[in-house]
Amino acid sequence: MRPDDKDDNRSTIQEIGEVYAAEKASIKITRLPDEFYEKANSLIEGIRARIENFKATTKEELSEEYYDLAEEYKRQKDILNSIYNMRERKIVLMAMNSARKITHSTENMVHDEENLFFDLKMEMEKIRGRILRFGARSQEPLRAETGLNIPLADYEDPEPEPLSPFRDRNLYKQRPPPKEKPEIKKEEVNELLAPPLKKRSKDDLPEGMIAVKALRDIATFICPDKTPITMKKEDVAVLPKEIVNILVMNGSVEPIGGTR
Repeated sequence: MRPDDKDDNRSTIQEIGEVYAAEKASIKITRLPDEFYEKANSLIEGIRARIENFKATTKEELSEEYYDLAEEYKRQKDILNSIYNMRERKIVLMAMNSARKITHSTENMVHDEENLFFDLKMEMEKIRGRILRFGARSQEPLRAETGLNIPLADYEDPEPEPLSPFRDRNLYKQRPPPKEKPEIKKEEVNELLAPPLKKRSKDDLPEGMIAVKALRDIATFICPDKTPITMKKEDVAVLPKEIVNILVMNGSVEPIGGTR
């Protein structure tokens, strides 16, 4: 092997290591050096060719250089595999997000990676559109049925999209005009009103009963006739005199009419 070939190999090995470290440290796909995959594959194939050139007939005749080359071949092959696996995973996630209308740049991809990205994106968009039509399935045939990858939607009038608050929020800012209230005559209003209640004077109350107003909320208590009474503040009730005397003493009510 010529000295310049060894220098090229060392440079390529260092480049592979730098790309692996950069790809592993970033959640985004990184820019590769020019002709990275070509140089990496050429290096690995060169190491493999040198291994195959050893024509030893027994294991004992194999030199230390053979085992060093075998280890280097496996190491570089595994690293290159890991680099592509990381980039492939990122490309799949980018294609999935792009199918959901999240924009991603492909400037850091090589040509084949970019083709993979767009193929995945188109397939995801097509399947997503077919499934998420909610009862209005597309008439587009599956690829397995036709052998062609030509969506029929390209040759049909697109279905109108339903109105959505996410598409045009201004439509939902317009309030409907207020409805006109029907005119009601005074005579009709009077007919709907209930007759006014006749106010009771203190003389109308039965003997031994007093009208009281609650000064605070009063928990339920039982009158002598077994009637349960519950009062809220400002409520008015007619109670027996003996009950009123107790409630007045504890400041719960005040008399407003009736027996004294």
